[in-house]
Amino acid sequence: MREVDLQKILAIDFATNGYGRLWVFDSGMAYHKVGNEYIPFKYGPGVGFPDLAGFTMIEVTEEMKGKKLPIFTGLEIKLPKGYPSIQQRNFAAMLRDFNGIASEKITSFEGIENLIEQYK
Repeated sequence: MREVDLQKILAIDFATNGYGRLWVFDSGMAYHKVGNEYIPFKYGPGVGFPDLAGFTMIEVTEEMKGKKLPIFTGLEIKLPKGYPSIQQRNFAAMLRDFNGIASEKITSFEGIENLIEQYK
């Protein structure tokens, strides 16, 4: 399995389980899921941009009456033996500094669930 294959699987699981929507980024192309198909489009984020990026829907305080709002989410997907680059680690740190949801290494959907649970 290639890393981009794992990215697509985890992006589908993320949406299917009601967390929100992620886009798959791979070597200058991004893939947006429409129905059962991934539609490619070119993108231009810089070095260190995460493999999966999008928004996680988080339920907020009672004053907001149960509305949900998007939280920028950047997940760096790696095969078990893979490691994030310094640019990827820096991007994840920046997202966390701005109260986004970020990981430096996710290898499974359980890893995504564990990360998201920290924000509920």
